[in-house]
Parts: sequence; C-alpha cells; structure tokens
Amino acid sequence: MKRTINNERGMAILIALTIMLLILIIAGTSMTISQLGYMSIGSEQKYQLATAAAEYAVNSGVSAAATCSQTASSGTLTGGASYSYFGRSDNSSAYCFVYGRGQMGTASVIRVTVVPRSSSDITALVANNVSNETFNGGNSAISSNGCGPAVIYESCGFSNCSSTMAAESHLEGSPKAQQKTIDDMTSKLFNVADWNDLVNRNIAAAATLNSSVPAACKFYSSNAATVANTTCTTINNSGDIKCETSGGGTTYIYASSNCSTVLITAGQMTINDTQNQAPDMFVYAQNTLSISLNGNQPTLSGYFCTGATGETSFNMGGDGGFTGILTTARANNITLSGNTTSEGLIFVGNSGTETPNVTINGNDKMQGAMVFNGNVEMTRNGGGTAYPNIEYSADRINAWKSKFGGSLLSSLIKTASCGGGSLSSATSRTKTTVY
Repeated sequence: MKRTINNERGMAILIALTIMLLILIIAGTSMTISQLGYMSIGSEQKYQLATAAAEYAVNSGVSAAATCSQTASSGTLTGGASYSYFGRSDNSSAYCFVYGRGQMGTASVIRVTVVPRSSSDITALVANNVSNETFNGGNSAISSNGCGPAVIYESCGFSNCSSTMAAESHLEGSPKAQQKTIDDMTSKLFNVADWNDLVNRNIAAAATLNSSVPAACKFYSSNAATVANTTCTTINNSGDIKCETSGGGTTYIYASSNCSTVLITAGQMTINDTQNQAPDMFVYAQNTLSISLNGNQPTLSGYFCTGATGETSFNMGGDGGFTGILTTARANNITLSGNTTSEGLIFVGNSGTETPNVTINGNDKMQGAMVFNGNVEMTRNGGGTAYPNIEYSADRINAWKSKFGGSLLSSLIKTASCGGGSLSSATSRTKTTVY
C-alpha cells in the first residue's frame, strides 16, 4: 500500500515536471517567434527606407543627366537613410547611365536607369553643318545654362571637327557640343509635320487674326503675293508704325496705343524700326522679309514668318532688342550688333544649300535658341570685357506660346524643355536589393 502511494507521488512529480518543461518550451518558442517577427518588421522598415532613398538617388541622377557627372553625390534623408548617385556617359555622349543607392543600416537598395542626356533636341545653337565658327573676345560664349550641350550639330566644315568642338572653351554645356543626326527640326519646335505644314499653319494663323484684330491695326491680304512690297517704319518717337506699299502707294498708320497686335501680310516686307518700342506684330511675308533695326533702343516684338521658300535678312543694332519668334525658309545674314538683348527663337527651316552667316558683335546677347535645318557660319566678336553670347533659355521661348490670342500660337509652338532625360524616357530601369 505504501509502495503504491510512493509510486503515485513519483508519477505526479514526473507529470508536473513534464508540464513545466512544455510550458518553458512553448514560452521560449513564443519569444523566439516574437523576436523573429520584430526582426522581420525591422528589416522591412529598413528596406522601405532604403528603397525610398534609392528612388530619391536615381531621380536626382536623372535630373542631373545633362551633366552625367562621374563624381558621386551623397546625403542623408529624414529618417536616417543615406543615398548616393553618379552617372556614366556612353561613347556618343547621348545617353547617361544613372546609378542610385539607398542605405539604411544593413539594408541596401540599388536602382539603375539609362536616360537621354538631353530631353530635347533644342539648345542654344542647332545646325546640320557648322561650316565655320570664329570666336573673338575672351568672354564670348555659347551656353545652355545646364540644359545639356551648348551646340548640337551633325557635321562641320573644319578639320578635327569633333575634338575641336569638344575642346572649345567658349562652349558652355555638358557635353559642350553634341554630334548627332539632325532630322527636320520643324516638327520638334512646332506641332506640325514639316516646314510646308508650318507655312500653312502660319497662313491660317494670319487669317484667324484677321477676324479679331481691328481694321485700323492691320494690313491683311488673303493672297500676300498680290502685295508686291510693304515697308514699315516707326514714327515720331511714339512707337507708332507707318506702312506703305511700293511706289508711294497707300499709307497705313498703326497707333501702338490702340493696337495690342498689328497684323501685316505682304509678298515682300521691309521693317525699319528706328524709334522706341513697336507694338506686338504678326508679320507674314510670302517672299522676302528684311528687318533692320538700328535706332535708339528699338525693340521689335512679335511673330514673324515667311513663305515656303521665303528668305530673311535680319540686322539688329542700337541698344534695343528682338523679342519674339522668327521662322523663315532661308536666311541671308543674321547680325546682332551694339548692346542688344534678344529673346525667343530664330528658326531657319529649309535645308537648302545657303549658308547664312550669324554675326554677334559688342555686348549682344541672344537668349532663347537659334536653330538651322541646314548650314550656318558663326562669327562672334567682342573686345575687352564684351561678351557676345548665345544662351539657351526654354523660359524665353515658352513665354511666346500664349501670345496673340492664347490658343493661336499655344497650340502651334511646342513647349521647350531644359535639363536631362526623364523617367518616362528611360530605356531600362532595374532594382537590386541587398540585406
């Protein structure tokens, strides 16, 4: 009997010990699972922060793709994650490989992408062939202000073209000059198919303005070729414009105080602005357009265009400037001299055999862009501290999108861009995660 009781007590102790062991095992397992869960949550949080930092890094690299610097940039974001990025350019300097890394503790995320170095084919100077480029004056420059290359060209007419252009100290951009195939630039500047389409749109724009501009502020012909020649000058220091046809024909006077826009169409057009600022003008010359501004602070403002084969001669002197857009099939000489500051776009759209000479003298500056479907010779002369410059400014071009009745030119002129590539234009985009 006593032995039975002792056996029962032994079994009870054994069962109790077994239950305690099971409780300890369950408790230990629960603690381990809890700790693993906590570590998993911590790792996920680190990964999320590292991912955000990697996104920030590669986006920063894309924004700086025009420079595509091989020197790594780094920093720390709110939350403690660090980031770094750098770029590598391809042999043609057309694309940038961007490497971005985000780090949070032991979690590391890497993102890479390839983007164009310039989100636009437009810069300070674009030409199919740069047959000659002469720099006189220590501060003379062509620059893109961080918007990609200073010059885009397909070929050039002097020896060792690529190395000469790349080494030219007066070009300011990254790369300084980019050699690439240049297609018809018309469709890249305007929402049109080609040059002839742009001419037709310009004629349509003139017709649209004809229905909205007061009669006293226009000289419009549905067939500009029927008007042999029209010469316009400003008068009496007022900025008013007097226009007359060839041979002492009918005289038209447009008062700037009464005209927000002056509309003029003719076969041949000569504009001599010698006094102060004229009102905004929309000018369509079917055959030839001659602009000569040499007075005291003359400023010519507006949209000027020629027909499918029209030719323009442009001479900007004095202390004024040209603010607007000029589109012409061909160009003779384009000269900026004196102390002018011109803004906007000069576009020569016909890829003929002519080679216009662009000459910039004194302290002149062209802010916007000069684009040639064909050839160009560039001569810039500046003595002492003079700095004749061409500076690409997308803002200056875009300012003209809303001129002359809002949608009229807003729908015609494409938005100019500045900077490197965009994420939407990436040719590859991958992610690597390292713990």
